[in-house]
Amino acid sequence: MKPKGWKGESRRHSLARKGVSTVIDGDRRFDVSNFVARGRVVHGYDIDKIYNGFVEAMLWSTTEMGLKDDEEIYLDENYGIYDVDKDTEQAIKFLIEDFMEENYELFDEIQINDNIHISEEQIGHDLLLTTQGHGVGFWDRGYGLNGELLTKESKKFFNDSMYAFSHDGKIYFEGLELKASGSTTAESMRKINKRFDESASETAKFLDRSASSTARHIKKARKKFDDSATETGKNLKKALKVRK
Repeated sequence: MKPKGWKGESRRHSLARKGVSTVIDGDRRFDVSNFVARGRVVHGYDIDKIYNGFVEAMLWSTTEMGLKDDEEIYLDENYGIYDVDKDTEQAIKFLIEDFMEENYELFDEIQINDNIHISEEQIGHDLLLTTQGHGVGFWDRGYGLNGELLTKESKKFFNDSMYAFSHDGKIYFEGLELKASGSTTAESMRKINKRFDESASETAKFLDRSASSTARHIKKARKKFDDSATETGKNLKKALKVRK
């Protein structure tokens, strides 16, 4: 249930900015700490669509270990934008909104003065690809000086060590550094870091089990080889005796 007069989850965003986690409506109390901002528009640019493009690019450009040894699979084979953890989603949207607040005029100039259409999804794709050093991005789209400025500005919000990982069926991003302040965003980052630590611990355990399993397989293979060599030696001795 949501408070009376609730107009989408964009209200959640304004509350989060103020560090508010509870709304009181008459004698009812509502916890809004888990609502993610949706429907937010910054100077005509839809943050949700930019977020979708950003996450999609991260998923199809990131791999993780598969069930088989040395197997790597891309995250988008098993996950989509709706599998991103809510705290992670909130943190990314805060950063995207801050980026757009400071740089929307550059996108306006590109579209109005240079007559180049840029969809919000494309902005999200290029924001991810630029900051993560994938060889394409704002700087090579024909935007001229504005493309270079966007490249420089984007790296102030997302560092190149950021990456995505899965844990318990959800996607998390490690390496997010929030500029926005407030108790809500701080708590979100603590949750994300905790889940990353849990995932890293599970990965370490998996690698230990894998290494142990590999060692057992090697030991068995060596034993089979030794047994085979011994049997071959016996057969050779028998063959030599027959020949004598």
